Amino acid sequence: MARISRQRNLYGLYHISQQSQADREIFQNEEQRTLFLQALQQALQQYRFQLLAYCLMEPDQYHLIVSLEGCDISKLMSSLNISYTRAISSSAGLFRERYKSRLLRTPAEVEEVLSAIRQRSTRGDKWNSFCSLDHLQGLTQALNVPQITPELVKSLYTEDVLQSVLPCSSRNGPCLTSPEALRIYLKKLAAAEGLSLEEALADKDLRNSWICQARRESTLSLRQIGEVFGGLSESMVSKVIKQHTQQGVTHA
Repeated sequence: MARISRQRNLYGLYHISQQSQADREIFQNEEQRTLFLQALQQALQQYRFQLLAYCLMEPDQYHLIVSLEGCDISKLMSSLNISYTRAISSSAGLFRERYKSRLLRTPAEVEEVLSAIRQRSTRGDKWNSFCSLDHLQGLTQALNVPQITPELVKSLYTEDVLQSVLPCSSRNGPCLTSPEALRIYLKKLAAAEGLSLEEALADKDLRNSWICQARRESTLSLRQIGEVFGGLSESMVSKVIKQHTQQGVTHA
């Protein structure tokens, strides 16, 4: 049976869980858990995502809640697992090949997962971001794990992020499912501006605004969007979307 492709959203909030191989343990002692948090800190510095919570539960699994902030989840997980494996001098095959990732589409879904982690702390599982061991306080601060409040969670869902994680069918705007549909839509937008599509895309500000709009109102990948917008690279499309998300830039 073919594998189901993971949901990918460079600006979404995710619950990530990773398990070990059936006959292996990720954590055998507290020292190894500390080494994992150090590897996690290195990943934060390299990939610039936001860590909302972690939980190093049973010896055979760990859980993270992250806001990707534009980073690639596959590269993040590969780097984190490789760094930790090297830190404990473990042989290959420690982790299952497929980690699990769930896109959290609403603040309520974030709170659901956070509540499950909090409940573990009441049962004595101290290796999580809600109940850290005393000697880990410095490291937890270095990980920059915020004090989770409903206001903080809600603030992470800016309009651009919320639109990008909502199912296309639940939006008020058009749901574009093919590159050709996007081209037709862009031609209509250009005509409304009194421009040809080529003239409109030559206006960088207008083009970038439409790239963000295409991301919100289509199911296309970044690569497909880039192709429609004149052959832009996937990384360039990602950069444009990230800048507009951070700056709140819109085209009047």
